[in-house]
Amino acid sequence: MPHFGRIRLRDLRLSHVDKLLGEVNDGKRKTATARRIHATPGSALTTVVK
Repeated sequence: MPHFGRIRLRDLRLSHVDKLLGEVNDGKRKTATARRIHATPGSALTTVVK
């Protein structure tokens, strides 16, 4: 994910995710795109935990 590409997993914080979601909710993207972007961090982190 481009927004988190330079952040080590151990350094990833909720503030990083909040910033991403704030940028997604700027009204410039279609609703379906925003939903996909919202789902991606959760999916990726679930995979990491497994």
